[in-house]
Amino acid sequence: MRAAATEMLKTALALGTASLETSITVACPPRVAGSAVSFRAVRGEIEDRGVRRGLGIDPNPPHIDALHRSMLLWKEEKRKNLVGYLGERDLLEDGPFWKLAQALFEVLPRDLEYWKLVNALLGERQALRTEGKRTAYGDAQRGLFFDEGGEKRS
Repeated sequence: MRAAATEMLKTALALGTASLETSITVACPPRVAGSAVSFRAVRGEIEDRGVRRGLGIDPNPPHIDALHRSMLLWKEEKRKNLVGYLGERDLLEDGPFWKLAQALFEVLPRDLEYWKLVNALLGERQALRTEGKRTAYGDAQRGLFFDEGGEKRS
């Protein structure tokens, strides 16, 4: 069942449909699609990814890993780190990243902690974008007046 869940998740993400539920329906056999078993299997795969060390650290991680890392940063109340993480990986304006978040929001059970974290990220999407732009602008301004060693240019 675990291998099937992994394949369902990979196929669902590759299809890039409007919702993960639609992707799962297309990706798995009719007798399993839409059942509580298939959603539990996909949820289990997402949770298993969370135990791996360094999840989403690489410069260009899969969207599911980047989303999970973002949820962990939100949970730890590290907003500045979250904005930096999303900005460094160009995810603040990345449509597929936010579509994945929306898809998980639609399919995960409401009582699950992951749903609450995804809900919070989606609710703060615009504010995170604004903070990211503000941070990038400030960094660019500082770069105009200081060299890489932090010394003031004349």
